[in-house]
Amino acid sequence: MKNPWNLKAILVTGGVVVCGGASADPVVHHVSLKVTLDNGSDYKKIKGSVDRTRTEKCQLKIALDNRDNVQIKNLSVKWTLYGRTMGKDNLVTVGNGVRKVTVDALTSLDFTSDSVSFNGTPKHAITTTTRNQNTKTANTKTTEVAATGNAYYGYAVQVYDGQVLLDQAFSQNALKVDH
Repeated sequence: MKNPWNLKAILVTGGVVVCGGASADPVVHHVSLKVTLDNGSDYKKIKGSVDRTRTEKCQLKIALDNRDNVQIKNLSVKWTLYGRTMGKDNLVTVGNGVRKVTVDALTSLDFTSDSVSFNGTPKHAITTTTRNQNTKTANTKTTEVAATGNAYYGYAVQVYDGQVLLDQAFSQNALKVDH
């Protein structure tokens, strides 16, 4: 005679092992990130020089795509725009921010970062000419001027669900965040 209780005990135990292990893992959402840079530059001639100053306005267009069948709440999107100090090789953070967003199931969400300005003047020479009133001679003087300000270098954007990094985009490999 067969004992039906042993078969049920085995099935229930097996179900707990299979299902119990799957429900204990944290849920990792399927969110993808796409970033494009929207920028434009204005130039102004430096008086007494052939060089120009440059002002570049940059803004990031950020698109999130939720591929899950559920709404994802409280995602943190962190963005940073970096500049390079004129005449030097060091990077500086010129603008950054964090935006909390909710993305509905199987939809996309688009938004923009704050607009950030990069202002830089390259190393240049200024030439001035003065005329002597009593004679027809002119004196020319050239002065070297060091570079000032910063120029756009790149961006980094990360999407977090709590402390879990879901996706990131960056314009330069050196800006990648490792987690």
